[in-house]
Amino acid sequence: MNRTRALLLILSFLWCVALLAARHVVFGQVSYGFLIWNMFLAALPLALSTAMVRTTVWLALPVFPVWLLLFPNAPYVLTDLFHLRPKAPVPLWFDLLLLLSSGGLSLFMGLVSMRQVHGLVTRGFGALTGWLVVIVSMFATGFGIYLGRFLRWNSWDVLTHPRALGSDIAGRLLHPLRHSEVYAVTAGFGALLVLAYALFVTEADAARREH
Repeated sequence: MNRTRALLLILSFLWCVALLAARHVVFGQVSYGFLIWNMFLAALPLALSTAMVRTTVWLALPVFPVWLLLFPNAPYVLTDLFHLRPKAPVPLWFDLLLLLSSGGLSLFMGLVSMRQVHGLVTRGFGALTGWLVVIVSMFATGFGIYLGRFLRWNSWDVLTHPRALGSDIAGRLLHPLRHSEVYAVTAGFGALLVLAYALFVTEADAARREH
């Protein structure tokens, strides 16, 4: 990851922290403190993919499942907009600014991380496989967002509560008609993320050709 991007990511994070600090100092409210933790989790897949691209595809391959497990943490922060509601005396627009700032930063980190993994897979296995990994990962992320937002599972529950998590997943896969919301959320967020990534990549490639 180049230094300019790293600096901008740090500045964006500090902007979010400044908004949280202002919310506390000016309005005496600390109810969105969890955003710091969520943005930290969103940074983990980017940190991991940055390490992965510095090695060969074969050495990175065993790390891929860990990266995929962590990746939903990045776009998940967008769903913190669920918490947006009037919280006097804080203006609603201020909380919207805060949530959009943290969600936008986290989504961007996710898109950059996906771009790194996409490039790594493409170099090792070809363009078709690269895009297949992107699409499958994005829809898997849509499912992960459902698990996190609606069932309140976390990434580390794979290790701490594997049986209960597996039971929840199996129940929804084996009885799709009883859990139609799962498939709607998965498809909706998966499609959104694929489109967002395609736009991100297309714009980046166009800018590179222009220079």
